[in-house]
Amino acid sequence: MDRVEEALPLAERDPAVVLGRQDTLSILWRLIAAELYLLRRRLLSKVLLAVGVAAIILFVLLLAVFTWSVVTRPLSDFVPPFCSTTSSPPGCVTHLPTQADLEQYKQLQVHETADNLSIPTSFGSIGETLLMNVLFVLVLILVGTMVGGEYSLGTIRLLFTRGPRRLHFLAAKIAAVITCILPVVLLLTLVGVILAEVFYSFLGFSTNWSFLTVSWLAHALVFLLCEALAWFGYAMLALFFGTLARSTVAGVLAPFIWDIVETALRELIRAFAAGSSGVFTTIVKAIPDYFIANNISALLENQGHHVFGNNLSPLSNLHALTVLAVYLALFIGLSSWLTVKRDVTH
Repeated sequence: MDRVEEALPLAERDPAVVLGRQDTLSILWRLIAAELYLLRRRLLSKVLLAVGVAAIILFVLLLAVFTWSVVTRPLSDFVPPFCSTTSSPPGCVTHLPTQADLEQYKQLQVHETADNLSIPTSFGSIGETLLMNVLFVLVLILVGTMVGGEYSLGTIRLLFTRGPRRLHFLAAKIAAVITCILPVVLLLTLVGVILAEVFYSFLGFSTNWSFLTVSWLAHALVFLLCEALAWFGYAMLALFFGTLARSTVAGVLAPFIWDIVETALRELIRAFAAGSSGVFTTIVKAIPDYFIANNISALLENQGHHVFGNNLSPLSNLHALTVLAVYLALFIGLSSWLTVKRDVTH
């Protein structure tokens, strides 16, 4: 006679274990919270933030020291240039410089140097000079560690067996990166601008606040968002190469190599186009318009024109945003495809 086996009783769940909702948004929210918790607890994140703040303080301090050195230099060091038929720089003279000419030229040089400490010019000296040329490395190290570290340490296999889909983990990392970039860019900019204003006042200058309008504030906010977008673009570049090579080193170094290659190609194309003409030359000259760095610079220059009065870029905002959107879709799409298709059992 067949024996009917009785079903084993279900074990009672520990009251301390709370299962959240299993819909996609709830899973993503919990994974994002977990990523942010790890970033907040990691020593590396705190060190990178401290390095960024220290770099901003040091940069502003050097600007202040250089400005002070210009202010205290003797009048004899400020000999104005002679005006010519081809160029007439500010403060130039057409006769033998007098004492008044020397004083006027010194004031021009002093104010030109000190303006780097005063808002709105400090937005450019801090934002375009430091945040975009030096400190974007912070996000590369962060993302390279977040992605490549999972493969290097082997924790990626453990993650992919925890229940959520692989794309959930990748989307949570991307969302955590966005959540970190926005406040960090804002914090570093505010630290630099406020400290620069303090030194500017300490050196005896006063800021003309007539520029401060609603329109200026809107453009300044967009300028900060463009900086954050630039950081995010390079972060997704680090995400892709970190995923592709399964390495932290690749995630950190590959964006630098990419930027070096773009710079080298840009200079080669410029040299080639300088001595030739024609349809082919026109096509070759247009290639740099689709480089990442050129389109990031275009966004910053176009907004910088309204914020601190620099020249407009030849590339439009629509062109730059479209090109960057294609790059982001490419990097995130390829990273997603590799994450889903890759065998992580070895």
